[in-house]
Amino acid sequence: MKSRLKITFLAISLLVVITWVDPLPSVLSLLAIPPQEVSLLEYDAEGQTPQQLALWMFSRYGCNRCHNLTAEGRFGLTALGMVRARDFQGCPAMLGTISETMSIPETEWTEQQRQTRIEFEEFGCTVCHQIEDTRIALTQLGEKAASLHMSCSGVAAAVSSHAPQN
Repeated sequence: MKSRLKITFLAISLLVVITWVDPLPSVLSLLAIPPQEVSLLEYDAEGQTPQQLALWMFSRYGCNRCHNLTAEGRFGLTALGMVRARDFQGCPAMLGTISETMSIPETEWTEQQRQTRIEFEEFGCTVCHQIEDTRIALTQLGEKAASLHMSCSGVAAAVSSHAPQN
């Protein structure tokens, strides 16, 4: 009985901490299932709406670490997302910077180029994108997402459109 009380207390404490850190936590971030359980490569998307597929991807591939849904149902940022968004150049510019680094020896990269390469991995871009010698390509999972019309912006749009509208 004591161990159940401790577990319940820890779960409530965690929820309080999450709520304190991010006043509008996404329910999805609290219920996220680790990617190891089912990969998009095995996921049966048959009969799923774009919103259902987007919510599934959003909750399993780390998007919800930095993003949530605002009270208005828009795609927003968690507390961590707000910190990471400082000085973020945006996805198109990030991909441009990554492309620039492919034609320059690593020893000649600027500090911004080095930071962009680090952020490319930290932000989870490498789940779907991989840097090859001369181009940015899609990983196997990225190819599957593309075949389902689920780009990063597609997931964001579908998740936002899934939220109840006032």
